[in-house]
Amino acid sequence: MNNTSSQNDINSRNGFLLVSKYRNAIMGIAALWILAFHAWIPVTPVPTEEHFNLFGFLERYLKIIGYCGVDIFLLVSGIGLTFAIKKGSVIRFYYRRLRRILLPFLVVSVFLWRVFGWSTSEFIKHISGYDFFFEKADGIMWFVFAIVTLYLFFPLYYKIFGKAKNKI
Repeated sequence: MNNTSSQNDINSRNGFLLVSKYRNAIMGIAALWILAFHAWIPVTPVPTEEHFNLFGFLERYLKIIGYCGVDIFLLVSGIGLTFAIKKGSVIRFYYRRLRRILLPFLVVSVFLWRVFGWSTSEFIKHISGYDFFFEKADGIMWFVFAIVTLYLFFPLYYKIFGKAKNKI
């Protein structure tokens, strides 16, 4: 029994290491999938009952399930957090996450403020996350607030579940 538990632990670590090794490629594929979901212009005619087009069907199906790219991106980000939190203190963990997100977020927000002609109150609502948490979860910058929420609660989650006997 002890040998089986040890083998499961080794397989679990190898899986995490494998995901970590190919993290950038996996996240790149997920990002391309998200981009395709938002920007893809169909290149084949819409399949009909009279004329079934396999490529057209697959093209539309992959676009419809484009949210899977977001799921993959969040999953791989969460796995990466387990490695990141081990590198130092919780304060350092938060600092690195915010440094990576905050400046690009603010630059893009100011750009969008001008492009969409938001009022000052609309701008504040968008950058504060108010619209994400209280109005519509699919606002223009929803992903930033979703990932920040993941980052915010991860150290607590890690502390609680890091003590579990079964790491899987």
